[in-house]
Amino acid sequence: MTSRHRIPRSILRTLQLATSAGLVVACSSMAPEKPAMRSAAPVAQEEARQARVTTESLSAAVADRPVDEVSAPEMDARASGAAAQPVSAPTPRAPAAEPAPPPPAPVTTVALATKAGEDRGGTMSGRLAREAKKDAADTRGPAQAKRPAPSTPAEPAWMAQGASAPGGQFEGREARFNSFTHTDRDALSTFAIDVDTAAYSIARRTLMSERMPTPSLVRVEEMVNYFRYDYPAPKGEELFSIQADGAAHPFLEDRKLLRVGIQAKEVTELDRRPANLVFLVDTSGSMSSGDKLELTKAALTLAVDRLDARDKVAITTYAGGVNVVLPPTPGNQKQKIKAALRRLRSGGGTAMSSGLELAYQQAAKMLSPDSVTRIIVASDGDANIGSTSPDQILKRIEGYKEEGVFLSTIGFGQGNYKDAMMEQLANRGNGNYYYIDSMRMAQRVFSRDLFKMVQDVAQDVKIQVEFNPESVAAYRLIGYENRDIADKDFRNDKVDAGEIGAGHQVTALYEVVLTEEPSERLATVRVRAKQPRGTKAKEVGFDVATNLVTRTFASAPEDLRFATAVMGGSELLRRSPFAEGWSFADVIRIVSETRPYDEPDRAEFLSLMKKAAHLSGEDRPIGMR
Repeated sequence: MTSRHRIPRSILRTLQLATSAGLVVACSSMAPEKPAMRSAAPVAQEEARQARVTTESLSAAVADRPVDEVSAPEMDARASGAAAQPVSAPTPRAPAAEPAPPPPAPVTTVALATKAGEDRGGTMSGRLAREAKKDAADTRGPAQAKRPAPSTPAEPAWMAQGASAPGGQFEGREARFNSFTHTDRDALSTFAIDVDTAAYSIARRTLMSERMPTPSLVRVEEMVNYFRYDYPAPKGEELFSIQADGAAHPFLEDRKLLRVGIQAKEVTELDRRPANLVFLVDTSGSMSSGDKLELTKAALTLAVDRLDARDKVAITTYAGGVNVVLPPTPGNQKQKIKAALRRLRSGGGTAMSSGLELAYQQAAKMLSPDSVTRIIVASDGDANIGSTSPDQILKRIEGYKEEGVFLSTIGFGQGNYKDAMMEQLANRGNGNYYYIDSMRMAQRVFSRDLFKMVQDVAQDVKIQVEFNPESVAAYRLIGYENRDIADKDFRNDKVDAGEIGAGHQVTALYEVVLTEEPSERLATVRVRAKQPRGTKAKEVGFDVATNLVTRTFASAPEDLRFATAVMGGSELLRRSPFAEGWSFADVIRIVSETRPYDEPDRAEFLSLMKKAAHLSGEDRPIGMR
């Protein structure tokens, strides 16, 4: 490798750690967990208390009178049982002095058009990635390659808390982390988009319960995509717009940040297609607590209020058996639909597989060319009768997806919650995955964003970033570990990818290490997607200039700085070995400098980071604003 491609010395230790562990680093490779800071008994007692309070309050609110008469603040206040207590957090370190910010670099935007018959596909510039990754041997010479990789630093005590809850508060999968990749070995980064946000809601609920989240449940892309960003709207017939921007890393001087953002077109209430919805409700015994079935009924009632005569609703349930509670019914028959929801009761086993088959059968009855058809699964993810894994369950109903019936999953409750099941069902069902922890979140999903969830504007959306080896020595996609696609399959239209609904946004962040003498072009960004029910994808691409990522972090737009702070906080919460340089105090400082109180969601994130700082033991207190 020439000096032009040499990686700066300060980053070698991180890259040695990354390459020695392979392209994916698992939590099992980290230092052993320390004993939990809280005993099992108090946590179990608190769980029982919360479930009892929630059951009593929501039952009173929902069972005794129509759900639509109960306000969201009232429901949330009854469910919480107590007001939030102020917490303290460490004093953030003062930022290093930076030069006066230069004029902001331009933002690149392109868009994918929807005109019938238009084909914007093109040939790939530059070299193709090798189909098989090379062994992670250091290419900087025999003497340096033989150096032992640095050991993983010991974990702070708070890191053991999330995983030590009795029986698992939320059951997920082993945490994985994308590592740095040398561009000389593979210049292509390819992944499917993801608009899920369940990880943020789960983290919020856990932090508000005075516990750190289970690391494997903190998916960075879902944390970042929970928030809205100032992306340009697509124009005319365009399906979505794409932009790229970046800046220097806030703490590590040899790293840069690249952000790729997608904004899907909005669809007005008048222009939307009719929606055929099947509410598949888990009514098994595990759904008996108030934060499960009762909150499910209240949330689905909000969806009913958004429908009209163009739409249809069917309700099916599963427990030890399956049942059609309401056959397809026009959406303007609201009282009939709400009455069916109020009749739901819990009890019995969990035959999820049979329930899905019944729901797909009801959905098939409503299929039509000019409408959208979606199954909405409301469950805690438990399945203990018949087929019990996502692969087994979805293999039996795979054909329905090809006919245009998509599936979204909405999670409720905790204790025996199966996050992995709910996420994989949504991924395989061409849908979205959300987690409802309050009536406020229910309003967001089922009232404000209902038609973003059910009305796709593009399907099988893939992103591929080709980094220029003359400018980039190494790169790392932050998050999207469950959305990786082989580079060779980017143009294979038979390979499934992600869907994007009306008005949805997608954000992806990269850490980039520049060469010593970078050229003007940093990378080429390509996006490939199909129109709804389409078979042939279209492709757009544009070059990203290196000067986009060389400006100071302080001069970057507030939007980018906030997204970076969410990324940093997420890396800390999931115990990432790449959280180097970050502390919760730094996250708090960056968020505080982006006017978070102008937006309730951002203000909430700031308060959650202060709570995380308090729970983590970062010790010098600062006041809650």
